[in-house]
Formats: sequence, structure tokens, C-alpha cells
Amino acid sequence: MCAVPERTKLQIAMTIFQFGYAGNHVILRAALNMGISKLVFPVYRNITALLLLAPVAYFLEKKDRPALTTFLMQFFILGFVGIASNQGFYLLGLDNTSPTFASATENAVPAIREVHLSRKDGIAKLDSITSNLLEEIPAPFSVYSFTCFFGTLQLLAVAALLREILRHGRFTLVVNSSAFFIRAYLWGLQGLVVSGIGFAIQIWVIQRGGPVFVSGYLPVQTMLVALMASVVLGENSTWEGEYHDDPTDQFCHPF
Repeated sequence: MCAVPERTKLQIAMTIFQFGYAGNHVILRAALNMGISKLVFPVYRNITALLLLAPVAYFLEKKDRPALTTFLMQFFILGFVGIASNQGFYLLGLDNTSPTFASATENAVPAIREVHLSRKDGIAKLDSITSNLLEEIPAPFSVYSFTCFFGTLQLLAVAALLREILRHGRFTLVVNSSAFFIRAYLWGLQGLVVSGIGFAIQIWVIQRGGPVFVSGYLPVQTMLVALMASVVLGENSTWEGEYHDDPTDQFCHPF
């Protein structure tokens, strides 16, 4: 029985990952149509992911994990950028656009990683990319668990500040039990599949294939989202402008 090549394993993992994330875009759009809170939802989602990943990180990486107290500020920044800001602005954008558009914007990631070695800013960017936190801490699940912890605290602080939890979370638990069970299912699905298993796959592939290999599969996700959104949500992915008889009118009304 021949062994599966490492490259094939990475490709299979990323294909499964893109299918999961494509479904995530569509499910979140449907959840937003139901009226879920854009601040309360990611709080419960990341709490679910943290409950899943923290025990795995503690027992699986107990021997490999160094003292993490010196990295707390980095975890805080990662939580702010990768969890709180990322998920918060993503839900805000998804609520005002469409799943296909939200997925298509992620294809800008490879372009953002362009580096000009002939310039000082390019050298600085290269240093920041190569000084990966995972290279300093050989415990990826612990890194993400701490990042998820700080990101959840930040989301919780913002949600509490705006009284979103009192207005949407607790009120829903008492008044509308059927809607609560639907939300609980979505929290579990998002936390377990997307934030839990999804990020575990992503970390594993990044360690073996690199971030460029991961970002190369983003167009696959966009095509899957367009197909799923068209079938499930009835989204029209044809972006066309209207025809105008007056050529000058096209500049005033391009769509």
C-alpha cells in the first residue's frame, strides 16, 4: 500500500478547508438575514472554539510549549487583528454586501504579500513576515488558544460596552426559545467547524506548505461560494452595468 505524498495531503486538506469556509460564508449570510447580532455572535463562536482547542493545546503540547508569559502582548495584538477586528469587520461587510463579494475580497491576500527587496520598506516587511510567531513557539494550538482567548475578551468588552449582550443575547434566551436553539446550533457549528477544526487544518498546512500555498486556494473558495450562494440564497452573481444610449451618462451612472 503506497503512502500518500505530502503535497497531495496538503492539497486534500486545503480543498476540504475551502469547502468548509465556502459554506461558512453562506451560513453566516443566512444567519444575518435571521437577525443575529454582529457582536454577540462572534463572542459565542470563539468561546466554543476556545473550549475545543484549549484542552487539546494543554495535553497535546504540554512538553513542547515554552513559557508564554513573554508573548502575552503579541497574543493580545494577534487577538485584536486576527479575531476581534477580522471577524467584526467581516460580519459588518457581509451584512452590507454578499457572500460572493466577501469571499472575493480575500483574494487580495497574495497581492498584499508583495515584497520589494530593493526598498527599505520591503526589507522591513520581509523581516516581519519571516519572524513568525510559530517559529518561536513550537506549539500552534497553544498560540491559537491564547489568541482566541484575548480576541474573545476584546469582543466581549466591545459587546458589553454597546449593551449588545443584554439587548440581544439574554433577551433572546428568555423570550424566544426557538430562535435560541437555532443560534446555539450556529454558535456550535461556527466554533467547532470553522474556528476549531478549520484553523487546526490551516495551521497544519501553513507549517508544511507555507502561507503562499494556503492563499493560492482562495479563488477556489470564491467559486464555491458563488455556486452555494446562488443555490441556497438565490444570489445573482452577474455583475453587469445597465446600457445607456448617451455615452456621457455611463460616467454618471456606471451601474
